[in-house]
Amino acid sequence: MSAIDPGHNYSVQVVDTKGSRLTGVKLLNDQVTAQPIHALVGDYSSRVTLPVALAAAPQKLWHCGVSSSTDFNSKADFPLFYRTNADDLQGGRVLAQVVRSMGWRSANLIAVADPYGQSLTESFMAAAKSLGIEVYTAQQYAPGTTSFAPFLDTVAASGSKVTLIMGFPGDARLIFREAKARNMLTAEWAWLGPAAQTMYLDSFSADVDKDNAYGFLYVLPRQAVTPKLQWLQSTYLTAFPNATADILSGYTIMYFDCLLSLAYGFQNLTAKYGDAAVLAKSYAANLTEFLVPFDGASGPVSYDQYGTRLANWNVVNIVNRRAVVTHEVFLSNNTFVQLAAPRFAGGSATIPLDRPPLVRAYPQWEDGGVQALAAVRALLISLQIAGMVLLFAYRTERRVRQLSLPFLLMIGTGCVLVLASEYFLVGVPTPFHCFASPILLAFGFQMVMASAAAKTYRIYRIFDNRVGVAISKAVLKSHILIRNVGAVLFAQAVLFLIWIGGFPSCVTLVQTRTLLYYACTSSSVAGYWFVLGLSFALNAVLLGVVVVLAYKTRDVDSSFRETSWILYTAQNVLLCAVVVVPLSVIPLDTLAMPAYYVRAVVLIYAVMFAYYALVGRLVVTILSERRANGGTDLASALVTEIGASSQNGTTIFGPVSKRGGKRTSSVAALAAMSVGALPATTSVSGGTSTAVVGAATTMPGATPTELSGRFPVLRRGSGLGLLGAIMQTWHAHQVYANLRSGYLVLVPPADLATASRKPGVAVSLGSVAFDAAPAGVPLGCIEIVHRTSGHAWVVQLGGAEEVGVWAAALKPVVAATLGSSSDGRSQSRSQSRSQSRQHGGQARGGSLGTGSSPGPAVPVTSASTGSASRGAGVGLKPVSEDS
Repeated sequence: MSAIDPGHNYSVQVVDTKGSRLTGVKLLNDQVTAQPIHALVGDYSSRVTLPVALAAAPQKLWHCGVSSSTDFNSKADFPLFYRTNADDLQGGRVLAQVVRSMGWRSANLIAVADPYGQSLTESFMAAAKSLGIEVYTAQQYAPGTTSFAPFLDTVAASGSKVTLIMGFPGDARLIFREAKARNMLTAEWAWLGPAAQTMYLDSFSADVDKDNAYGFLYVLPRQAVTPKLQWLQSTYLTAFPNATADILSGYTIMYFDCLLSLAYGFQNLTAKYGDAAVLAKSYAANLTEFLVPFDGASGPVSYDQYGTRLANWNVVNIVNRRAVVTHEVFLSNNTFVQLAAPRFAGGSATIPLDRPPLVRAYPQWEDGGVQALAAVRALLISLQIAGMVLLFAYRTERRVRQLSLPFLLMIGTGCVLVLASEYFLVGVPTPFHCFASPILLAFGFQMVMASAAAKTYRIYRIFDNRVGVAISKAVLKSHILIRNVGAVLFAQAVLFLIWIGGFPSCVTLVQTRTLLYYACTSSSVAGYWFVLGLSFALNAVLLGVVVVLAYKTRDVDSSFRETSWILYTAQNVLLCAVVVVPLSVIPLDTLAMPAYYVRAVVLIYAVMFAYYALVGRLVVTILSERRANGGTDLASALVTEIGASSQNGTTIFGPVSKRGGKRTSSVAALAAMSVGALPATTSVSGGTSTAVVGAATTMPGATPTELSGRFPVLRRGSGLGLLGAIMQTWHAHQVYANLRSGYLVLVPPADLATASRKPGVAVSLGSVAFDAAPAGVPLGCIEIVHRTSGHAWVVQLGGAEEVGVWAAALKPVVAATLGSSSDGRSQSRSQSRSQSRQHGGQARGGSLGTGSSPGPAVPVTSASTGSASRGAGVGLKPVSEDS
């Protein structure tokens, strides 16, 4: 100072505020009282400097500090304060520039809640916003905080790996200790700090604390090697030969420049106002008159209008317990110059990512799971199309006609559309994809549900006619019901046209802190939800109608148990909708991909169930029957089985041959017998008179020789396979037993279409056993079991009395009897009458439902006990879906 201003003597008094605001103010007052004071230097902390500067201003003390808070830029409060350090306005900008230049676009802040931390945070936030840097978390801690666990937990969960500590070295040390315990001091993390951290290495002696700071980056006003710095270092080492010159950096030489600035200032004032005026403080100089630019120990010193030093900056990297300058930052032109490669934790030279790569939260074709789901859908679509082709090929099959081929095809097509809609959710969407997926899904759903509603409505109208009102056939015609289905689809199409035309959607790229995905955004949110709400309401009503009608007709013995399966399907769809709908309309961000997979799997399950329940069961049945018959056409000749051989190798059916260890016979003789010539009802011949019992006739006092009738027959026993056993159901057959010749024939009725005729079976009575009370079937049945092969046929007769007739006639000629009762007496007349009342209104030997042959038949005796003709008896004529 004397070298700068040789005409004056300067005396410097050093006191320690101990980081206390109260102590700082008290020491100032004590010094002013004890002796004349003309200037003040310090403190280091803005928190302490603020009250001291406020107390110094009335004393007309020129105040040079190194505190960087932007509060000191208020000249109304601090008219005589200036600093040889840059302020936080510059420091925050530099930190933001460093973050941006490293390629980082996100960061977390942990700032001390004092003027220093607050002004740094405000400056950084403003600069970060202009540079496109997103601050994920900004947390403040009170001065003196000793535990930073909650702050670090928040940082760890934020998604950004870059954290700025806007505080002091003591705070950073504690943060690093706790971060290490959380494995946050690895090469994947970056830690930065302001100029105050330049004192970190000098503040602690423990090597562990210095090692924890490996890779720590902080910024500092640029300091050059100047003649004044060299003089200072030489003088210092002369006075302290055992010390090192490293301590003469950072804030140390800023304080030294403060002393030099005072010398330049007082020299300027005394030259202008004189020594006496300066000593008496009787001058009116302002800060601009006092400050003089000069070359200091840290480099050129110049000031802005607030008395704040204008500086360029260095980026300093702590590596191996040493401070290494890696970059220079020039705020005047926003230049970022690298001097050395920065190192991060563990010595890594790779700049860590500020956040993991954004997770693409939408399905892509490259994903293995998406490919697997696409393959499953493609397989199911292929099988469903093949099934529809098969049904069309067998459209003359009676059961296909009974289940109504047009509705079967619409249900199959709807299932295909639902599966196809999922393909439009994969990859980067276009506006077309935004519309295609929901449109296909809605139309597919409606084709399935509306068709099911039409089928159940037809059955409901037929079997809920309690008052005997005549039913108009026109209402139940398939083309009328198909037109109603079309009306539902038309209503949905109108809603979609309103959506597309009035509220079109566009594709929006959405980026969160961790995710990237695309969203279809409507031009009108209110309009979109209005159309969506109406669409949901329409489909909810449709599903409700199906559930109600299917429930009301659940006990109707319809073809192939169709009403029961429609009810199961509706219930299943309702449960699946509870999962699918929320996952389709609610954005889930981080759970977007799990939601996609759950939705896709549930949707596939729902489609599989619906297709199998309403269409696939019929397809499987047709295929299994073809396989059982060697792939021959269903109109092929009867396949006959004879378990017993005759001595000459022939039977009434022709020559017997051996094949696969089983005796079979030519069907020529049996085929020559017209099936239509067999009696249509159960009868017993050979007597002189006939009496009617239910649907059977007997001859009192005579031994029956023939029994015949048309009855539902269920195939079971061995030879079916697992799938065949599950899919077996009742079929109408002509059953003929010739007791004199010793054979039994079961053959489909002659009135079935030629293309739908299935093979019949003939067995020797000497090779079979029968059970007059078989388990697992309705009352009024008798089971015929072929003992050699294990094949069995359950014949559903007209009641317990008719079972008794058959049991009494078969018992003398069969090989054995099964069950607890071989004569049918255990099936009492009261049971038969109860059964008759429960199922009243159906023809004896028939089945109640939409078709007469394929459904699971339950015997229903006529409500009338009058005489019966040789026909099927008095009752409700079976009605098919095409009637």
